[in-house]
Amino acid sequence: MLKAAMIIAIIGIATLYVVMENTDYYPVEIKEIVSEDEGTDIKISGQVLDVQENEKIAIVEIGEYKLEKVKVVVFKDKDSDDNEYDGYLGREAVIRGELQDNRYEKEVIADSIELVNDI
Repeated sequence: MLKAAMIIAIIGIATLYVVMENTDYYPVEIKEIVSEDEGTDIKISGQVLDVQENEKIAIVEIGEYKLEKVKVVVFKDKDSDDNEYDGYLGREAVIRGELQDNRYEKEVIADSIELVNDI
């Protein structure tokens, strides 16, 4: 019985390791986003250039050197107190999310957005 429990625990740990390895975010520079495939899980960083919010979503524009920029869509969690993004303006942020095509431009659907100073 102890051997069976040990084998199941090892299989569980191995499965967890495989899942964690496959859910990594691929680091991408903003200028390289156009060449990435839709649905790719990416990680970008840059300065928050603009924020537009309503009750349900925030559109955060992230840029590198004010030349390259991308829109990041953040769906707000109504149960969370951390739904205000105006304070992010002008600060450095790291975004993890999924790359999507929206009309003729790329955008990121954010899984997380963190300020660099807060990481």
